[in-house]
Amino acid sequence: MHSFMNRQIDKPLLYLTDEISNVKRDVFDYQKLAGYHMKLAFMMHKHSQRKVCLILCDWALTAMIKALYIHEHQTTILPDKWTMNEILSFVHTDKNPGLDIVLFISTIQYISSIENGPDSFLAEPTNIDKLLERTEQVLSELSARILSEPNTPLF
Repeated sequence: MHSFMNRQIDKPLLYLTDEISNVKRDVFDYQKLAGYHMKLAFMMHKHSQRKVCLILCDWALTAMIKALYIHEHQTTILPDKWTMNEILSFVHTDKNPGLDIVLFISTIQYISSIENGPDSFLAEPTNIDKLLERTEQVLSELSARILSEPNTPLF
């Protein structure tokens, strides 16, 4: 009977350990995905594919938001979409209010969702340069936050 009880107690711990490793793996995978999207965005920029570049920046930001959400909430279950307030709630810290990041992400989401894209924005190559630069800054900031704030519960 004693060994049965030990096995029953160990099973939830193994499950929790597996869940923690799934959380860490998913955070890493989404960070890596954001990096891949940015590499592709830079390639597309070289080929003057500005709308594609904009969409890839949006996807990179979305992937990093997913990584941050998983890290902060320790769950691999993600909502379909987030509002600005929801993004602000897990981007905001005491050191960094995060409002500028949330506004940037929301603006990119909106601009990339417009069917033909804002022609005036896409027509100017320097706007895409600024977009790529700012996206990289935001991704670096959020990624550094994930790395500097281990949020894994101790069992």
